Parts: sequence; C-alpha cells; structure tokens
Amino acid sequence: GKVTIKSGSEIPIDTSISALYITARPSKPDNVPRAILDGSNGKPPPVLAARFPNPVFPFEFELTELDLTGEGASKSAATSISSYWWEDQDLILSGRWDMDGT
Repeated sequence: GKVTIKSGSEIPIDTSISALYITARPSKPDNVPRAILDGSNGKPPPVLAARFPNPVFPFEFELTELDLTGEGASKSAATSISSYWWEDQDLILSGRWDMDGT
C-alpha cells in the first residue's frame, strides 16, 4: 500500500522519532471466531499490525505474515486446508502517524 499526506497539510519540522502504525481488520464481524469476538465488543480485531519508524511520505508499505497479530494467526478449524479464518474477507486498513513514536 501507499500512505500519502494531504496536500497543504502542515508537517512538523522534526519527525525523527515519529512512527507510522498500520492495521488491517475484517470489514464485518460476521465470520470472526466466537472465541476471538467475545472480548472485542463486537468489533473485529486487527489481524495484521505493523510499526514503521520515521516514515518519509509518500510511504510505501507491505504487510506480511510477520505482521500477523495473535488473532490473525489463528487458523480456520472449519476446513481441512490450513488457512487463516479471515483470508476470503474484505479488510479495512487504517494508519496512524504518531509524532513521538509510541
């Protein structure tokens, strides 16, 4: 994916300790396994999450299996094929640029 900053946005002079956080979650809670959904108030949990220190915009990124969360790493018990329970679902990506990197 690619993250851009809206034209005309004010960017701080020193961004050396900033970090960009990207998460991906299913768009609907319909197929989230019950054991995962029970503690989430009905909102699908992130299945992928990554932290990118000191990004320069436009910033290109890729989420991989290394970015799986505990919930995202769960395999589907409904099929004989080892696959992630969320693989065939639409995902919502969100990003947060944090100036202090935490």
